[in-house]
This record gives sequence, structure tokens and C-alpha cells, in this order.
Amino acid sequence: IRLGFSALPGDKPGRRVFDVKLDGKTVLSKFDIVKEAGGPNRAVWKEFKLTLGQSVTLELVAPSAEPGQDQMPLINGLVVLRQ
Repeated sequence: IRLGFSALPGDKPGRRVFDVKLDGKTVLSKFDIVKEAGGPNRAVWKEFKLTLGQSVTLELVAPSAEPGQDQMPLINGLVVLRQ
């Protein structure tokens, strides 16, 4: 599974930080898109190998129950390849 992320223009490091879970397992903890991509409006891809059944569950988990608009988790791309 490949997950693509790109922070929005104006995003700052440390603002949009979240966990990413695949099938209930945290695969990215305190993921900061701006930090990982090297700046806002730049893309970063993360790849994970999983043993899949008939479905996969993707969760983007905000650090608080009511994040502000500039703190909400986001994802821009998803690729699932069977090997």
C-alpha cells in the first residue's frame, strides 16, 4: 500500500500532525506532512507491506477530538498493489 500526502499551501511544521493506521495498526505515529515532505505544497509517499484479506481499513487519527481546519489529517493519494 502506498499513501501519498501533500500539505496545503501555508501549512506550518507541527500543525497538521496525526497518526495513520492500517487495519488497526499504527504505521505512522505523529506524522507531520510538512516536516516529512520538506515544506508545504510538496508531496511525500509512504509505502507499507501488508498481508491483506478481502478489505483494508485506513484511519487518519487527529491528536484531538475536535481539530481545527489547519490541524485535520489529510491524504492525497492511495495505491494498493497485490503481489
